[in-house]
Formats: sequence, structure tokens, C-alpha cells
Amino acid sequence: VGAALSGKAAEGLQASSGIESRTLASWEYGWKQDRNPLSSRDVLVIDEVGMVSSRQLAKFVAQADQAGAKLVLVGDPEQLQPINAGAAFRAIAERTGMVSLEEVRRQKQGWMREASVAFGQHRTREALDAYEERGRVRGHESSVQAQVALVRDYLDDRRARPEGSRIVLAHRRADVRQLNDVIRDVLLARGTLANERTYATESGERSFAAGDRVVFLRNDPALGVKNGTLGTVEQAAPSALDVTLDADGQKDSGKRITVDLAAYKDLDHGYATTIHKSQGATVDRAFVLASSSMDRHLTYVAMTRHRDTVAMYYDQSQFAEYRHLAERLSRSNAKETTLDYPAAMAPTTAMTTAPAARRSLDRTLAAQKAIADPVGNPDEHPREVVDRFGARRGIDLGGMLEVATRAIQDLARQAKERFEAFRARGEEQRRALAEEKAKEKARTLDDIKTRAGNTFAQFEAKQARAAQAKALTKAPEVSRDPTPGRDPDLDRGRGR
Repeated sequence: VGAALSGKAAEGLQASSGIESRTLASWEYGWKQDRNPLSSRDVLVIDEVGMVSSRQLAKFVAQADQAGAKLVLVGDPEQLQPINAGAAFRAIAERTGMVSLEEVRRQKQGWMREASVAFGQHRTREALDAYEERGRVRGHESSVQAQVALVRDYLDDRRARPEGSRIVLAHRRADVRQLNDVIRDVLLARGTLANERTYATESGERSFAAGDRVVFLRNDPALGVKNGTLGTVEQAAPSALDVTLDADGQKDSGKRITVDLAAYKDLDHGYATTIHKSQGATVDRAFVLASSSMDRHLTYVAMTRHRDTVAMYYDQSQFAEYRHLAERLSRSNAKETTLDYPAAMAPTTAMTTAPAARRSLDRTLAAQKAIADPVGNPDEHPREVVDRFGARRGIDLGGMLEVATRAIQDLARQAKERFEAFRARGEEQRRALAEEKAKEKARTLDDIKTRAGNTFAQFEAKQARAAQAKALTKAPEVSRDPTPGRDPDLDRGRGR
């Protein structure tokens, strides 16, 4: 029987090996319901186990141990790390040994296979150099130009090789959404997509048309889809989509399903997807948008999904030079376990504050004293008990205590320094904010004064115009003489 963290990985395990497989969550749920218990005749294969947290894997180890079943763990600790705490697979592999597959078959060219091995052996810079030397790692002046170049190459490949499979990868969901939108806009402008319809999905309103790439975001046994399953829209009806699912990484080779958008809303455009959803996938060509949030584990997965070729695009305003990109993508974010630390330092991990830790240690030592030497001196200091107890067993407990004490003091000093630095930055920010507020207030007052002065000047001008108009209205009316220069009396005498 088989298992994997994600439904897509479980489906891939079953398709490639013929082993009936389910998700880890499905196995755990069945055990809680007293169903599908393991037996001594079972072999449980867990795929992509590098993504499984320590606590979850411990449950399966315990179940297999109790039943006497055999547990086979398959994965790569250098690929995507567990979301929750721990790195159980790496810890088990380091302590029990493992069988390693050294031959890479996915990539067709020899130098690409060598680069894939280098990615898996922490030699990320060496692997990236191999692609950069052949023009497969391309810098652009801005993030917009990097995305435009990626979309152009993706669409050119889509037009030149319509029968092939390809995928666009990015780490951040915001980048994935933007790349999907840009690709669709170009396809709509070219007339490749037509008669699109808009639907309400869990991610908001999305428009789909025949020919659109779509990704499913929730497992649904009835539909036969998993979180991360890709497909192509064949027909967009008013309330449903007819979709042909991808199979074995090959487009247009799977079964055709009808998705009722009233019942299943967890889908989105699938031209671009996150690197996490691509683990375990195989395509002919991959196009990767690099970002500062990536590490060597994400880079490893993104740069090994292809058979034929892969290209990486990055923003030179974010990475001024290629070496800056290579350094960032080479950093490790590997999860750790408690087994990675020496046992002698174990007490320091529990001592988060010096006073409380010392009181707890003193109480523990006093209890040990009562057990080890109940007739001892009641006034004996706990440190003396430590030395005597350790001497009996050949252990330098006193030295360990000194190490723990120094570690506590260092932690307290570092915490104080960080607090002081934080407080200083806070004071500086408050002063800067107060100064900015004062400047803003002064600017506001000046603006108010200027506006008030302008308003007053306009008011005075208006008053002056009103007074002038009033004066003109009250001026004495001049008599109108029809014949200028004549004497009125003389005219009257003449009978006029």
C-alpha cells in the first residue's frame, strides 16, 4: 500500500508503481475510525516523504512498528521542506542509511542531468552556472520586463510545439496570478480564446473559455481530481466546464470531465502555478520566474521539472548581478530536529529566562540530592550535589552546569542588547515621526494662511467692485437736450 502528503503525489505514486495509494490524512482518519489497520504482511510506501513533518511521520513509524509492517520511505530531503516542524526523513536517513538513486533520467541532455545531480548535492551555484553559461538564466531591467520576456517565450513555444507540455513556475502566489492574467490577455488579443464566460470561484471571479489551462485546488474523488491537477477547458457552458485532464505530464492525454461550478469552485487558471504544486510533475519545458523568496530547495524543484529545457528569468533591479541571484538561490532553509544538537547543550534549549531556569534547575538538583544521598548535609549547596553526583558516575555535571549558566548569561545579554537596540530604533522612529508631523502641520498652516490671504484679497476686490457699482448707480442723471447749444427759453418763446 502507498501514501503521500498530497493527493497529487499519492495519485502519481499509484500511476507509476501500481500501488494503491492514499493521502497520509486519509490513512490517519481511517485509523481513528478503526479501519484499514496495518498488518505484519503489509509494506507501506510513503512517497515525497521529505515534505512530511516529524510529528506526522512519527505516527506512521509507530503504526508500522506496532503492526510489524515494513515501512519504505521514498523522497529527497533536499527538495521542498516540511511546512510544520522537523525534518524526520533526513534524520532517519542520516542515522539508518539509505539507498540512493544516482542516475537521472528525466532530462534528455547529459549536462542537464549532471546539473540535476548538483542541485541535489547542495551544489546549487554549480548547477545554475551550467544553465547561465548556455543562456538559460536571463536577467532583465525590471520585474515587468522579466515577466514579459517569460510570457513571450512561453507563448512562442506554445505556438511552435502545440503538442508538447509546458509550465510556468513562480514561488509567490501574486506572481502566479499576474503571469496567468498576462498570458490570458495575450491569448484573448490574438483570438486564441473566445466566447469566455465569468464564474464565481473560491479565488474570486474568473473567466474561462475553450482552450484555457485550468488548475484544480481541492481533492474531489467524485471528479477524479487532486489539489494541483491540471487540465484544458474544452467547452465553457453557462454553469459548467468541460475539462480534459492532464495525465503523466502530457497535455490532452487524460480523461474528460464536466465540472459543475455550483458544486466545485476550487479552480483557477493553470498556465502558471506555484513551485510547491509542481513537485513530482514532469513537463517538456519549464519557465521559471525567480524571486528573492526562493532558496536552494525551491530552486532544485523548479529547475528539474523539465525533459527538454528550462529557462529562468530574474529582475536585475532586485539582483544587480547574476552572482547575487546565485547566492540568494543557494541559501539553505533546511528544517532541523532536536537530534541535530549535542546532548550536552540540551538543558540550554529549555532555559529561556535565566531566573526561572535557575530556580527550576535548583529544584531538580535538590530532588536528585534527596534521592542520591538522603542522609547528606541539608545545608549543602546544589552545586556541591552536582559535583558529587557527577563524580560518582564519571560525568562532568559541574562543567555542563557552567556551560548552561554561560549560555543563559549570553542569551540574557543578547536579549538585552536586542531590546536596547529595538528601543533606540523606536525612539529614533518616534522622533522622526514627530518631526515629520511638525513639518506637515507647518505646511498645513502655511497652506491655510495662503488660502486665507487669497480669499481675503478676493473678498476685498469683490467689495471694491460692489462699491464702484453702487457709486455708478447713484450718480445724478444728466438732462438730455435734443439740440445741443440751443437756449431752452428761446425755444419756448418760439412756440416749440
